Amino acid sequence: MPFEQYVLLVIPESEDYNFVYVEEKGLVDFFRPRLSTGEHQHFLPVGPEAIVEVFLPFAIKKQAGTIEIVIKMRTQVAWDEESWEIEVKPEGAPVIKHTSVLLDLKSRALFYEFLDIPIDESPIIQNSLLRRFVAGSPQASISISGDVFGPTSEDISVHYDNAFKGQRSLKSTDGLAFNFGATLWTLHYMRLTNQLTISEATAAFDFLNVQMAGILTQLKLTAWVTNLFQNAMFEEWEYLIYVDPRVLTDAVKFMLKHQNPDGDFGETEFYNITLDHKYRYQKSSFPNDVSIGLTALVTATIKEVVDSLHGTIRKRANQAILRAQSLIFCFKLLSI
Repeated sequence: MPFEQYVLLVIPESEDYNFVYVEEKGLVDFFRPRLSTGEHQHFLPVGPEAIVEVFLPFAIKKQAGTIEIVIKMRTQVAWDEESWEIEVKPEGAPVIKHTSVLLDLKSRALFYEFLDIPIDESPIIQNSLLRRFVAGSPQASISISGDVFGPTSEDISVHYDNAFKGQRSLKSTDGLAFNFGATLWTLHYMRLTNQLTISEATAAFDFLNVQMAGILTQLKLTAWVTNLFQNAMFEEWEYLIYVDPRVLTDAVKFMLKHQNPDGDFGETEFYNITLDHKYRYQKSSFPNDVSIGLTALVTATIKEVVDSLHGTIRKRANQAILRAQSLIFCFKLLSI
């Protein structure tokens, strides 16, 4: 406006918050601020073509939920009213503990009204500003799974972030392979138990295609992922997720390239030690160190996919299986 105006701001009374008074020199006691309820009015002049910023401090009463704040404005020539919805999130800190309860539903249903949650009695850590938890934290999560298979989401896909509640970070191929494998076995379980409806599972198959496109491998992961790809080749859903047989052929060629003359399989030159301790080299009576775990894994994978191979690569795969099995048998004899 080209002239000075007097503005009256009105804050209506609400059960969701109190008004916080700002003391002299803009000071507010953080732990014990001066509060009041009821309607509040704030009168101020606004110069011509000017803007005035007004801070309105509130003390929210709710620990969690949604509140609405309404501000009314009146001048000599106009009035206005604005409202905002504010989501109040509960304070708290994660407690990396859980309570396990066995629900025996074989003969009858049971009803649990209360669950004991193990937490420390006091949040105070002696001689420290840190706290173990925030008292009164009102949020928790419950996960229910059967004794055969774990819980599944509505879209059936399984992501490691959700599976591990953000407590474990998987990177690159490990994470993609976990997502692919967990989702694939979920689909197979639902298919075998007559719970799978293809039209409702299209999002899961889209998820599988995305994860498959991003997988890059080393020898151990090549064997693991190749086994997953083989199990993903199923006639009923071939039009939803298609694994090109050339992928399996190239994967087997890659694995055969890393078989030693003795029959054992060794990691690539980029991984002189297998990242998974179960597949690391073991001292033996052979001239060289042999990774029996890695050899067994790769051999089992090649046996799984050999029927899908064609031509000379199939012959080479069968020969590699025989050499590896002979080595594993000799290793067992020497270990007795």
